[in-house]
Amino acid sequence: MKTKNSFIEPDFSKAKLEFRLEDNVICIYGTQEGFQWLIRKCENLIAFSGQGHIHIDTKHDMDKILTTQSLEATIAIFLTNDKNENR
Repeated sequence: MKTKNSFIEPDFSKAKLEFRLEDNVICIYGTQEGFQWLIRKCENLIAFSGQGHIHIDTKHDMDKILTTQSLEATIAIFLTNDKNENR
């Protein structure tokens, strides 16, 4: 059992990213490869903003990127009327 001050390190032996909610804080843990994967997904979302969002979950996880302990996630983009948007 985890105590308040203990940290359980993610198991990255078979996956590269883990999303957690700890003390009302969203935590993203990953390997270098996992963060590069996430960056590419975000860059694609920006480039093709009409897509609106991406799911990062076990159902859509073709790359087997998430650890078995990870929460699932959705990343969404919202365009604004700001003239400086997408510069």
